[in-house]
Amino acid sequence: MIGGAQLGLAYGLANRSGRPTVDAVREMLSVAAAGGATTIDTAAAYGDSESVIGAVLAADVALRDRLWAITKIAPDVGEAADAAGAVLRLRASVDESRRRLRQDHLPLVLLHRAGARTAFGGALWEVLVRLIEDGVLGAIGVSVYAPEEVLAAIADPHVAAIQVPLSVLDRRMVAAGVPELCLERGVALFARSVFMQGALAVPDLPPGSYPEPLGKFVARFGAEATHRGCSGAGLALAYARAIPGVAGLVVGAESAEQVLLNLALFGEEPLGPSEAAEIEAAIGRPNDELVDISRWNRPPG
Repeated sequence: MIGGAQLGLAYGLANRSGRPTVDAVREMLSVAAAGGATTIDTAAAYGDSESVIGAVLAADVALRDRLWAITKIAPDVGEAADAAGAVLRLRASVDESRRRLRQDHLPLVLLHRAGARTAFGGALWEVLVRLIEDGVLGAIGVSVYAPEEVLAAIADPHVAAIQVPLSVLDRRMVAAGVPELCLERGVALFARSVFMQGALAVPDLPPGSYPEPLGKFVARFGAEATHRGCSGAGLALAYARAIPGVAGLVVGAESAEQVLLNLALFGEEPLGPSEAAEIEAAIGRPNDELVDISRWNRPPG
């Protein structure tokens, strides 16, 4: 899956080139589609991502026929003062995504904050269900940050997909049995942050890019990659691809060259169960707060 955050924002710890131009995005999507990619992950909150994707696909019918976009509702819809205001925000977010992506029908839309599913007595979720019935949406799901949010959402029969953070360092979802549970329930599981915003892929990030106590685990991971004769990005992807039940990995890029490198890594063999276990043992497991990327830029407390 093509990560759309970098198509509309200067996103990621390892970002060196800023937000790409429309021409650069066109080239990146063309290269990705030629390599077998079919899906773009985007969101209302990803800057110009939806607009750029919509413009590129509208101008290239062949490319539009090969790629489709999953998007996410604006993250602040659940912060309205009352249910009526929240519903207005939700409908406006859906309509804006349709306009920016230049699609009357959105095949899959996720709530960017899982808590919005039950906010205001479930009023927002009920609207999304009705939009499926009206043919505006194809399916709905949630993006989550913690295993508890998965366990709360997966019992809902309308949840068709869940996006989670998952990496060789962030093994919270695996430890909670989330991939197996999604497989059992027939819910598509998409994994993001496989490179932990670049911490696992770029060895020379400046100090302060991630919590200092995480550094020893990143260093152990780098040593494992060197020992096995592969890049950090290659080992991170090989680990994530080895997890049964993961339907897709969201992987971003800043250029067509990076897309080609990512495609090459997807062409390599994933780790076997024993190899994955060896790497886990060699690296150790950081505590949950350290690997929760949503906490990295929060002020103390």
